Amino acid sequence: MLQYGLQKKRIVEIRLAFCGISLFVVLLLNNIVQLMTCYGAYFNSRNINLIVNDLSYPVIDLLYSITPSALIFTSTEIQRQLTPCIPRTTSPRVFLVQSGIDNRTTTTNFRTQSNIVS
Repeated sequence: MLQYGLQKKRIVEIRLAFCGISLFVVLLLNNIVQLMTCYGAYFNSRNINLIVNDLSYPVIDLLYSITPSALIFTSTEIQRQLTPCIPRTTSPRVFLVQSGIDNRTTTTNFRTQSNIVS
């Protein structure tokens, strides 16, 4: 019982570490873009301003989308609530092909339909 509690605590710590690291990386990227903006404005560099303008939109999108995705990753209750909303994908059908070799019958499993030769 004690080992299960420690394992559960470790999983929670790993999830929180992922959340913290992902937020740190996104905020670091945002900081770099802001520093490039200040550099381009100070030196009146049109090329840097154009590059920063192109880079700022994906960084802002990351900044706004990282917190909900981190919340989904870290919260078990939210995962339980979202599980019925996600459609289940069916696994590829397994086809059985029998081939006779030297009066023996062997059965081979094929995972995809494209592997079957007619």
